Amino acid sequence: MGCCTNCCSNCARFFIGTASIAVLICAVVAAVVVYKNQDDANWSSISTKNLPFVFILVAMALAVVTSVIGLLMICCQKQCLNITYLVLLIIVILFEIAVIVLAFVYSDDILDSIGDHWLDDSVNSTRRIFEEQFNCCGFNDAMLAEEQKLGICGTKTPTKNCYKAIEDSVNKNMKQLQIAIIVMCVVEIILLISAIYLVCSSKSQVSGIQYG
Repeated sequence: MGCCTNCCSNCARFFIGTASIAVLICAVVAAVVVYKNQDDANWSSISTKNLPFVFILVAMALAVVTSVIGLLMICCQKQCLNITYLVLLIIVILFEIAVIVLAFVYSDDILDSIGDHWLDDSVNSTRRIFEEQFNCCGFNDAMLAEEQKLGICGTKTPTKNCYKAIEDSVNKNMKQLQIAIIVMCVVEIILLISAIYLVCSSKSQVSGIQYG
């Protein structure tokens, strides 16, 4: 029985070590990709409500820290590291669930924020770039008429407002965010199960030594 427990513990440690390296790499890559995509999306600098992207960056930072502790846990095999790793995993998973929920419900808030700030002087250059890129003018029909009247459209021959293009871009970014986080969350949950097993098996081994 002890041999079987040791074998399972070693397998759990091997999985945690391998998965921690994968999560470490994926978290860094995901954070860079999310930051770059948000930076490339012109609408993101118009919106003041980018909470999902803040949460994903925090979640990725926590995932990196957790992965490092996971690797230390494999090397040192200390019970305190096991518990610390377990607690951090729970925090990371909660953050990732929050990101998934925000990505589902926050799209409309982002669109409303873009509409509220569309004609702000501080975003004129960004607005013009977006209008030129998608050959559109104004956030909605009312703003299309206003921009045409003022002669401030980013394109000379606008045939439509920019709402549909912005909505599609926001939804695309939210969908990519959801997929990335769901995959990470599944991996983190499997790691959590392995960490729980290690903590429990370590306690059993300590109890066996004390009462053996």
